Amino acid sequence: MDFIYTTRTMLVFLVILLGASFRGAAQQRPIAIDLSNTTLLEVVNQLQRQTPAIHFSFQPSVFEKVKVNRISLRASTLEEALAQLKKQHNVDYRIDGETAALKYTGAAAPVAEKKTPPAPGTIRGRVVDFETAQPLPGATVRIVERNTGMSADEKGFYQFSLPVGTYTLEVSFISYAASTQRVTVVAGKESTYDIKLQGNNTLGGVEVKSRKRLSKLPVAFTSEKQLLAEVKMSRSVLSGISNEQITKLADRNAAEVVKRIAGVSVVDDKFIVVRGMNQRYNLTYLNQNVAPSTELYSRAFAYDMLPTPIIDRIVVYKSPAAELLGDYAGGAVRVYTKNTSPVRALNVGIQVNYREGTTFRDMNGYKGGRADWLGFDDGTRRMPDIPGFRETGGKQMMTQEQLVNSFTDTWQYGRLQALPDMQVFVNYFDNWQLFGKRLYSMSALTYTNEYRHFVQAQSFRGAGGYATSDETHGPVTLITSSAFNDQSTQITKLNLVQNFTFRFNDRHKLEFNNFLLNDARDNTIVNTSFDKITGYRGIPTGKMNTFFYQQRFLYNGNLGGEHGLRGNMAQHLRWNIGYSRSLQDVPDLRVTNFGHNEEVDIPEAYRWTAFYRDMDNIYFGLMSRLFIKNTENVYNVSMDYRIHPMPGVEVKAGTYQLYRTWEMDRRFFKVLPGNFTGNETDQVLQNGGPPAFQNYGDLIRFREQDLSWIWNARNFPGDGTGLKLFDVSSPLDQYLASEQNNSGYVQGEWAPLGGKIILNAGLRVEYNSQRVAGAASRSILESGQAAGDIYYPVPVDLSSTDWLPSVNFNYRPDSAWVLRASYGRTVNRPEFREIAPFTDIDFITRERIVGNPGLQRSTIDNYDLRLELYPRRHPNETISIGAFYKRIHQPIERLRFETEWEDALMPQISFANSASANVYGLELDVRKSLAFIPGNLFRNLSVIANGALIKSEVMNDRDRGRPLQGQAPYVVNAGLYYENPGWGTKLGFIYNITGSSIYAISTASAEEVKAILQKGATTPEETVKLQSSSSLIEVGRHLLDISFTQRLYRSLQMRVTVQNLLGQPYRLAEDATWDYNYDKPIRRVPRNDAVYPAYEGDNDMMRYNPGRYYNITFTYAF
Repeated sequence: MDFIYTTRTMLVFLVILLGASFRGAAQQRPIAIDLSNTTLLEVVNQLQRQTPAIHFSFQPSVFEKVKVNRISLRASTLEEALAQLKKQHNVDYRIDGETAALKYTGAAAPVAEKKTPPAPGTIRGRVVDFETAQPLPGATVRIVERNTGMSADEKGFYQFSLPVGTYTLEVSFISYAASTQRVTVVAGKESTYDIKLQGNNTLGGVEVKSRKRLSKLPVAFTSEKQLLAEVKMSRSVLSGISNEQITKLADRNAAEVVKRIAGVSVVDDKFIVVRGMNQRYNLTYLNQNVAPSTELYSRAFAYDMLPTPIIDRIVVYKSPAAELLGDYAGGAVRVYTKNTSPVRALNVGIQVNYREGTTFRDMNGYKGGRADWLGFDDGTRRMPDIPGFRETGGKQMMTQEQLVNSFTDTWQYGRLQALPDMQVFVNYFDNWQLFGKRLYSMSALTYTNEYRHFVQAQSFRGAGGYATSDETHGPVTLITSSAFNDQSTQITKLNLVQNFTFRFNDRHKLEFNNFLLNDARDNTIVNTSFDKITGYRGIPTGKMNTFFYQQRFLYNGNLGGEHGLRGNMAQHLRWNIGYSRSLQDVPDLRVTNFGHNEEVDIPEAYRWTAFYRDMDNIYFGLMSRLFIKNTENVYNVSMDYRIHPMPGVEVKAGTYQLYRTWEMDRRFFKVLPGNFTGNETDQVLQNGGPPAFQNYGDLIRFREQDLSWIWNARNFPGDGTGLKLFDVSSPLDQYLASEQNNSGYVQGEWAPLGGKIILNAGLRVEYNSQRVAGAASRSILESGQAAGDIYYPVPVDLSSTDWLPSVNFNYRPDSAWVLRASYGRTVNRPEFREIAPFTDIDFITRERIVGNPGLQRSTIDNYDLRLELYPRRHPNETISIGAFYKRIHQPIERLRFETEWEDALMPQISFANSASANVYGLELDVRKSLAFIPGNLFRNLSVIANGALIKSEVMNDRDRGRPLQGQAPYVVNAGLYYENPGWGTKLGFIYNITGSSIYAISTASAEEVKAILQKGATTPEETVKLQSSSSLIEVGRHLLDISFTQRLYRSLQMRVTVQNLLGQPYRLAEDATWDYNYDKPIRRVPRNDAVYPAYEGDNDMMRYNPGRYYNITFTYAF
């Protein structure tokens, strides 16, 4: 109900804003006037009534004395009507925004009666720099209509005393783009109009050649006006966010920024969702290159790795175009980093953050390397030089002493205090003369250090997890197991941007752009699990300690050029050669497992002792060590050629060639009792230990407090009487993959009727080949007993040629309106990790990830219709409303496939194709100034709001009509912004909500399970079906941020922000009601059973609160 009320309120507010903006189109209304024996005054009054949003400025006493025998005006716009009036009755006119100035010029025009003029009014304001709000003394301020002007004083202020009326204010300053603004002078009052000037430092503009000092010229980044112009001129459906808006937000990285764009949301605080379609359906570009995946276990790019200070703008292509790579369905997102500028300037900033629940509090940690603070391991965690399976054939070639001594002995964690988070950035712009031309450079360095600590609460519905409630007599969920996952993480990020532009002349330039990112996360995770089943004499509680250091390194480089092949730019060539390298390294991930027993016959010394759950599970030995390395190389070449053979016609053709290699390698070492043979098939109870302890001889039982000395060769004797370290690596622990994409396209554009109609159509052809070389195994049986494994190759080859047409139709009746309609076909290909015969565990999300070599690509037909309004008198405003429809053939979805008697504390995740799906949606985007409300306060207020309502249906034989996995039903973003350029003050309130979505689909049939729940299980088969794990629901949450920015001195600015002000937790729920929606849990009393907690609705399988986040930032531009 809260959401419905909030949505209703927002819609009413948006309708009011929409009505206010449509006043800008009042000049377009049809006009009809027929009068006889009247005066010009009455004619103008009639015009005023038919165009109520336009203010008419004229001399009534003059117009009243001009007689009109007969007049007939028929016009579709006000301007046409005034043109007729001028021709018939000598009335000159001028339309400027919402003011129409009229003057009678007839030869016998009577002289107006002299009247006492109204008292003059005053306008004043301040001229400041667009980026820093620094005052610009000496700026020229001119009143165009009166041809009078002045220079801003030493503090940037100006002031005029003028007769009542509406005027054009023109402001200019050296090295800045001139700005004009309509101002209204009110009798006897003072009105304030502050002006922001943006640097005019495009590469064709002013050049700074002095090497002696930094220049005072500004560095200009993308403004709201420039972004809207890009969106307006695009042939496709496009949305975006400018650097101007980014500076008003509380956001620290691209993941937080991108969710402010219409129809875009973020999951896991780092992956984008466009139009409710999850991360796998979206494509990311870093400048001109396709960004590689940053994740080990999913097809996704982590946007939280990109800090805000390096971002210039982000645009999202929502409809297909032949020039874009065809592998997306939700959107193609292009992140533009800041680029070169013809100035010599230095920008620096420091940011300090306080995280609620973490900063200045104790968290867990372990002894790492000396270079951890830089985001690099110094060799402390390096993989020892131990021969692999290929060299040994699975046999142990080293003694236990040699193996044990090859590793470090750090197994204990301690407590440390979390310091405030910190970020430092430096941006440097310069240029030099080289070979008689200019070479421009931009360097940006950002260093970030963060601490995060939170406790995930987990609860699961286990075997027999349903009962009947005594209160409602309906089915309730029984929580049979739970856990607390204590996560402590220290994050270090290093980002470097180095761009060069070599400009030959206005028609030719070369660019060499480099982006380097290193993200390191040092994780200490303590998981304590509780089994609520009573009467079980085993181990009701367990503890797992996990330490791992995860490094993600990304380099992206582009060498490209742009060439105007004729002086009039009738032909244009753009080319690019790109290379990307991605490294994901997890060196020496350590896991220890302990069990705790409260039974009175278990000696106290054996409580919290080393424990393993499953002999066949290589992750759960007494102690385990893992080394994981994933390397990806991407090579690409592209070329685009554009020609204008005749006015109104454009032809474009291009090619894109990509080759990608992928190598995954993993090594496993596990500690078990020494009397195992290594194949882990003998589970004989020895030494008379308690029944719950398998192979627990007295010599190999150790407690958690013994970890400081247990990793010692004397505890690993070669005769098997103690512990034993097994190298359990096998051919299953690696795979190789490659992808080849050969694409070409041709695209034509025809713009008849002076550009009022634009038809853009193209065809893209993509040949794509994905190859994966992995392995699988099967057991060898001798006399009915397992005697080893046979490994055999599992090759995967997905090759296809896709013909991808696209059509974009634009109708532009005038400069204010754009109507778009488009169709295009795209594809969605599986990622290597999804089709590889490979199983792994994500210890952060505690999921077991299993690949599916049988996955097939999806094809998507995309339809879009959108109407956009860009009010002429307000270039920073727009309103758009649109609808879209997508039909997806064989969509790829994430599955949850374990049953409840398996390890419920670690969900099993895989991937599969559904038959088809339909996605429908409506979008609304509003950017509106509140200046139409009287008062200086509202002149500085603006609203940016957007939302999407989405419905999806999967067409399967079972569960037909359910939502598509990952598809959110709605996305709402809203921001109220205050900006006073004269004071250098910005204030923003930013709200976001994304609806709940299906995180993973159950493999069981929801209809069958619901039917059994209603009547109760009567057969063993029905009981088994009730034990199937249900789908997982990612619950939506409300986010509210506040941002305050203030100029302190010259270009020194301070920004204070608060994120997640509402403090809402992140929740992942089990769909215990099997309806694919989140139903809030209600505690109930179960019939005939008081042992387990029971709930009606969906239980929160995982829940944690990241806390509020407070930030203060200081920046200075030299």
